[in-house]
Amino acid sequence: SAPVAAAADVPAPETAHPESVPEPAARSVGPVEYHEDGLPRSLPDHLDDVEREIIRRALARTRFNRTQAAELLGISFRQLRYRMQRLAIQEPDA
Repeated sequence: SAPVAAAADVPAPETAHPESVPEPAARSVGPVEYHEDGLPRSLPDHLDDVEREIIRRALARTRFNRTQAAELLGISFRQLRYRMQRLAIQEPDA
């Protein structure tokens, strides 16, 4: 059976609106498309975009300190590292 998502893994409703999610920089298949009523055509792609933005905000707030960002998000350092890799989030060049 699939693991149950922790509360920290679920974006707040105010961050889940398509208009509040900026276009990701590293996207291989293009932007998420939406139906006329605002529903995403691909829920997994939309959720990836929301998660990517939340992680980027936490990293920006902590000046890319991944340990602090993970604590801020309520996830482990290893979970953050995995999600950054899966979502193609890279440390900015110094």
